[in-house]
Amino acid sequence: MSNKGKAKVLTQQEFKRVESITAMQRHSKRNKAILYLSFGLGLRACEIRDLRIGDILEEDWKTLKETVNLHKTKGGKAREVFLTNKKLCAVLMEHIEQQKKYMEHKRIPLSLHSPLFLSQKGSFFFSNQIVMIMGKMFREAGVYGAKSHSGRRTFITTKIDEG
Repeated sequence: MSNKGKAKVLTQQEFKRVESITAMQRHSKRNKAILYLSFGLGLRACEIRDLRIGDILEEDWKTLKETVNLHKTKGGKAREVFLTNKKLCAVLMEHIEQQKKYMEHKRIPLSLHSPLFLSQKGSFFFSNQIVMIMGKMFREAGVYGAKSHSGRRTFITTKIDEG
């Protein structure tokens, strides 16, 4: 089967390069959380975009859920993913804490129904904005051929290789 037109599967070195470049970007905690959701859970860009804080956090705002239920998936089929990766959980908590502080500073209420990733206007991103954010991360890291779907393909390939 040809890989022509398909998103690149990243090596571990390429992922590390993207991660280190992301740490130097303006919205580093947000972008790192997006990167980890894609590569650590195999989520599509639209699934990342549609996440709410309540999909990730319990009502106490301190505990991450063990299971994330995705309702808006390709084909409209619900599925669940498991938050078991400690690094991913730490990255998500860093992002949420930063977002909470930002919203408190702006005096904008934040709830469990708020988007996990806020646009500059305080709402959900448009559909293509997560794709553009990820594309920028890959370009700046010099990883050519990678697309927003690369995280999902890398995640699945890694799981297959692990058996």
